[in-house]
Amino acid sequence: MPSRSGFNFHNLCIETTVGLGYVGTIVLACPIALVVLRILRFSREEGTIASSFYVALAILFVVRSFVEVELLYQFTGPTFLFFVTMFFAYERPSMAQRVALRPMRARAPASPLP
Repeated sequence: MPSRSGFNFHNLCIETTVGLGYVGTIVLACPIALVVLRILRFSREEGTIASSFYVALAILFVVRSFVEVELLYQFTGPTFLFFVTMFFAYERPSMAQRVALRPMRARAPASPLP
């Protein structure tokens, strides 16, 4: 298609490969995969309702990528929710980091007097 307009594959991977090539597809797939893996790990560690909500959103993005191309367009609802999910996944420290960051209580020095 010389004009590259008027046709939609309704598949994020195919649309990206046609428009941006294999490098563009890899550049788009890596952040999506990293966010999904980070959200799954966070949900496994935390087990809260909020983390379950973001797991559902991540699964929604992956499933919808086979039938819609919404993540490529700016200022759409799914694009906004993807960035919210990404910030949620990377803003919270893991349980191991929280334990390491926990402040330790200072011990009083031992008195030299009996």
